[in-house]
Amino acid sequence: MAAATEDWLPLDAVEQKIRELRSIDLKSASIDDLKSAVSIIMGGAGHAFPDLNPNQYIYRARKFGDASKPMNVAQLSYPPPTLVISDQRVNRAGTSVFYCCAIPEATYYELNAKEGDRVVLSKWQFARPPRVNHIGFTPSAFNELGSRRAPPDFNVGIAHIEHPMIQRDRNKLVEEFLAEVFTVPVVSGQNDHSYKLSIAISEISLTGPGFDGLLYPTVAMSANADNLALVPQYVDTHVRFVSADYLVVTHHAPSGTQTELLDQCVFSSIGGNLEWSGYSPKWYYGGFTSGTVSGTKPR
Repeated sequence: MAAATEDWLPLDAVEQKIRELRSIDLKSASIDDLKSAVSIIMGGAGHAFPDLNPNQYIYRARKFGDASKPMNVAQLSYPPPTLVISDQRVNRAGTSVFYCCAIPEATYYELNAKEGDRVVLSKWQFARPPRVNHIGFTPSAFNELGSRRAPPDFNVGIAHIEHPMIQRDRNKLVEEFLAEVFTVPVVSGQNDHSYKLSIAISEISLTGPGFDGLLYPTVAMSANADNLALVPQYVDTHVRFVSADYLVVTHHAPSGTQTELLDQCVFSSIGGNLEWSGYSPKWYYGGFTSGTVSGTKPR
C-alpha cells in the first residue's frame, strides 16, 4: 500500500504482528488504534481488483410497516449519518454507506427477515461501474461460512507476473487473516465489538486511488452471494434507481425465502418522489441461487 519497499515487514514479522492482533481485546480497543496495527501488516500488499459488469443490477431492502411505505427514493438509499447509530461491518457509527447485494435474495438474509415482515426491495444500476477493493474471498473463509461455491480468484490475471513489489507468501498470509476476521458472523449484543476490526480493515482498504467501495461475500447468506458497500459520493453520481417492490415475507429459512408482491414502483418522478402503482397481481418467489458481481482486472 503506502509503505516504501524497504519498510515492508518480512514474513516472520508479519506472522508476529498477526499474533499480536489476535490477542487484542476488541472490547476495549479503539478503531483508530486497530487501524494503526492493521496498516502495518497491510503495507506493501498488492492484488488485482474486480472489474464489475457495467450492466449489473444491485439490490437493497428495508423493512417498512403497514402505514409507512416510502414515498421518496432517498428513503431507499443510504441513511444520513445522524441515523447511523451503531457500528456496522464496513462503517463506524455516524458514517453513511450504501450497502447492497448482487442478487435480491441475499437482501432478506442481510435483513434477518421474518415471516410477516413488510419489505421494500429496491433495484439499482450502475451508470458507471465502481472501482472497488475486495476482502474475504479466500477458500478458508468460504469453508468456514459453509458456502456452496468456490471463491473467485481475482488475482488470476496477474498470477504469472513476478514483481518485486508483490511478496506472494506474505500477501497470502495477510489476505487469509483479513478474510477470517472480516467475515466473522456478528450477533447483536454478543460480539458487536468484532465490527471494530472489520471497520479498521475497510477504512484502510478504501484508502487508495479512487476507490468507490468494497466488495465482500455476504456473511448472512453463507458467502453464496456478493455484497457491495459503496461510498455516498459515488452513489449520488453514478448509481441510478430502477424500481421497487413492496413485499410481505411469507416464509424465510436457510433454504430460501418466499414473498408476496403487494405493490410496485417502476420509476420516480421529479424530486425523487416514488410513484406506486397501487395494485399488482400477486406472485410468489422462493429459493435462491449463487450470485456474484466479480471479474478480475489487474491493478
